[in-house]
Amino acid sequence: MTDIQAVAELWSISKRKDMNLVVMTEEDVQRRWQRDGFYLAQDAWVIVTTQGCVVAYADVQREEGQLGLEFALVVHPAYRGRGIGTLLLRMVEQRARELTYGFSTGEQVALCATVHSQNRLAKQLLEREGYTASEPFWRVSLERDDTLLQSLQEPEQEEPLTMDLYVDASQALASRVIAGRADSHVAQQYEVYQRVLRPAITNAMLREEVVC
Repeated sequence: MTDIQAVAELWSISKRKDMNLVVMTEEDVQRRWQRDGFYLAQDAWVIVTTQGCVVAYADVQREEGQLGLEFALVVHPAYRGRGIGTLLLRMVEQRARELTYGFSTGEQVALCATVHSQNRLAKQLLEREGYTASEPFWRVSLERDDTLLQSLQEPEQEEPLTMDLYVDASQALASRVIAGRADSHVAQQYEVYQRVLRPAITNAMLREEVVC
């Protein structure tokens, strides 16, 4: 738990480098680590220098409300291209395969990660390791607006409001997300990469296996 600040700072540095809209504060990291079924000692890793500086982080956990697993992987910009991301990804996958035993028999279990559409290195790594892109979406950050926030019944909101818009990949995002407020938002496209760890098993497949 003492690594919370270092991990949050690493996320912040990577966010600026990768033009990522996702803000990960120390409170966000703590909430992520305190999710039900998440075991910090088994489900998360850090890479540190000989001076003890955290330069990479990864974790894997069950998707909230989904039948699958999600992971996060962050490498400091100055330490990329050294195989750290590959190492962490393979450690994530090894743990994820162990976690598949917690799902009901017969369910498909996929391991997923969200990547900024312009994060070329991350996309190359995932594609090389057998992941496929699906579910492109736009993430929109709205600047604080008292009238808008009141309409959303969040008058105490202090940070920019962020929302995800799932649209067909062939569609272009409208030049104005909110009519009359073209200067109040930032929109960026992300992609969900996934790899099936365990395919779904149907009753027919089970009967065939028994017969064989």
